[in-house]
Amino acid sequence: MPATTSSYTTPKPVEMDCIYVGTRDGDSAPLVTCEYGDGTVELLDPRLDLANHSPTGFEWGYGGSGPTQLALAIVAHVAGDGHDMRNYLVSEFKVRFVQRIPRDAPSWVLSAKTVWEWVQAEVALSDARDQVLEEIMASCDTAPAG
Repeated sequence: MPATTSSYTTPKPVEMDCIYVGTRDGDSAPLVTCEYGDGTVELLDPRLDLANHSPTGFEWGYGGSGPTQLALAIVAHVAGDGHDMRNYLVSEFKVRFVQRIPRDAPSWVLSAKTVWEWVQAEVALSDARDQVLEEIMASCDTAPAG
């Protein structure tokens, strides 16, 4: 049985040009923008249409609902809404990146290109795991005992 591969689409070039900037101003809610190479700055869409993990918005520096919403927003922005590994990628991105940003950091930056490279690496790793599991299952003797 051939190995299955995950499907994903290449982000639009304008999305790859994005630099995510997270800022925290005292007691105010954290703000995350996407700064494009042409100077355009937009608020990062929290993608509540995909999942509402945090009604209070984005956060970072721990493993809660705000960091999950931020991970979802960035992964969906880079990899697309319908990525077949979205839930896995969001969970991993939160653990590996978002919750590692110091909670009291006044600001941070991350490029969409770096996120895209990480997504590609995670998908390739997942595909390799799936292939090994299929090979194990194919070599497994499943004949009934008798």
